[in-house]
Formats: sequence, C-alpha cells, structure tokens
Amino acid sequence: MANSFPFLTQPGRIGSLELKNRMAVAAMGANLAEPDGSCGERILAYHERQAEGGVGLIVMGATGIAFPAGGVQPRQVAISEDRHIPGLQAVAKACHNFGAKIAAQIHFGGIVAQQDYADGRAALVPSYPPRGQSDLGSYMLPEEIAAFHNPDAPAPQLQVMTEEDIAALVQKFREAAVRAREAGLDGVEIHGGHGYIISEFLSPAMNHREDAYGGSLENRARLLLEIIAAVRDGVGRDYPVWVKLDSQEFGRREGITLEDARATAKLVAKAGVDAIAVSGYHDANVGALHAESNIPHPVEHMVANAMAIKADVAVPIIAAGRI
Repeated sequence: MANSFPFLTQPGRIGSLELKNRMAVAAMGANLAEPDGSCGERILAYHERQAEGGVGLIVMGATGIAFPAGGVQPRQVAISEDRHIPGLQAVAKACHNFGAKIAAQIHFGGIVAQQDYADGRAALVPSYPPRGQSDLGSYMLPEEIAAFHNPDAPAPQLQVMTEEDIAALVQKFREAAVRAREAGLDGVEIHGGHGYIISEFLSPAMNHREDAYGGSLENRARLLLEIIAAVRDGVGRDYPVWVKLDSQEFGRREGITLEDARATAKLVAKAGVDAIAVSGYHDANVGALHAESNIPHPVEHMVANAMAIKADVAVPIIAAGRI
C-alpha cells in the first residue's frame, strides 16, 4: 500500500494534531449510541475497529450539542452534558490504543431534527423554508410510505430563531467543544453542512432573514464565525478545530454554489480553523439527488470541489465521497 499511495501513507498534521497517515474516516451518523446519547459497547466497538484498520483519523459523526434537542437519530451520540464525558473517554482510549486520533463532529440538526418532531419540540430554523415538491414517494413501496405516517405523532412545528436563540446555540457549541477536550478527544469538527442548522444559515435558499444573519454571504456566515470564535475561546488556540462545509447544494434552486463555498472557506480559514472538510448537500425533496451529494454514488464526486477550495486556503483539506 505504501508503494501505491506514498503521499496518503505519510504522516499528516491538522493544527497541533499529528497523524500517523493522511487517511481519515469521515463523520457518519452511526446510530449506535445508548438511548441517552452516551457511548456504550456498540459505538466503542464500531470506532475501535476503524482504528484497528489503520486510519490516522476518525471523526465521530453527528455528536449532539443539545441532545435530545436538535437530534437527527434516536441513538445519536451526545456531548450535551458532562455525564457523556466518561463514555467519550472510553472511545478515545480504545482508538488511541491503535495509534489513531479521534475527533467529535459537533452538531445541531435544525430543520431536519427528527428527534425534535418526534418529541413535540419545534425545530429551530433561520427562516421559514420555501415550499418544495417531493418525488420521494415514487421511490417507495406503498407499505414503506405507510410506515412514515403516524397518526399519533405531534404535528411538526418550526421556530424561527431569535438573536437570543442564536446566542444560546453558539454557547452550546462552545460547551460541547470544551467537553470534547475534557474527554481526551483529539479535536472537534464543527458540522456546517448537510442541511443542518449552520448549513441552513449559509444557504441563500434557506436563509431569508433580514437582520445581521441574512442577506449577504458574510451575514449568512455570521453564525458559523461566531461559533468558531466561541469554540476557540473555550478550548484555546492549540486544540484542533475544523469545519465541514457544503461545497455545493446540488439541484437546489438558489442554493450554495461552489463560488459561495470558496468564499466561506476563506472566511473560516481567516477565523482560525485548522482544516476544512469538504462535502455537499442537495435538494432533499428529489430522490435521485440523495446519491449525488454527501452520500454519492459517483466515485470521487467531491474531489474537484475540494481541489478548488484547496486552491484558496492554506489549511489542510479533508476530501470525502467514494475516494
């Protein structure tokens, strides 16, 4: 392997974090945590096997900063309370035993926070979204469609975030990053993609605010930049912090473009992140697009966008998507 991929197998660095090679397991929501969000035997074994496989870096997917609020899975890993620290410590230790480094992807769901809908909470959004037409039903069997309907479930509600809500969310990200450091995790990835709350603020298709958090690209990036500043204040300059960004919203009218993503990448690099993980999102109402963005069917689907962003910033780039 070393002869075939000499650069990939060389040691790498993200800020102060030294990696034994440049292979990373990108964050994926594994849905293997305990019901209270803590890390148990299943999620530990999952990440331990990844470390045993020889990768340099593992990113724990969708680690909830306000769990169960903002949750997108019933068994999502949580980092919202101090009681979650011991389980995270155990996962970190298991991965370190194989020489791998592990980070938490700190996350809040926003409009796609299915746990909020299930529990009867209003999902937080930057503004009310535009109505879209879905073709997802054409991809499902009748019994699959029926399984989505629960007559006893509360009606989904949305809550447009106030500035007080935004400040509280920023603080939650800060507190989560501090817990990650206390748990012995090697860094945090701020999830700014995939239609979750930060991505919604960044997207001109989803953010129609008329205050300091909407309008221009700089305003739409304000939430993310405030989160970066708060996280840095909490964990210090030496602790590795990076961001995952959508490089493009595929098939979404007035969505994030590659040019938008390149401009945002420059802003976050200037704000002091140590790396940028490049991904993408799509119009979630269109079934075929689910295999055209963050879970792509085409091989190396994000590489060209990652290379374009890399040309604009000096920090390392993490590329994903059928590499």
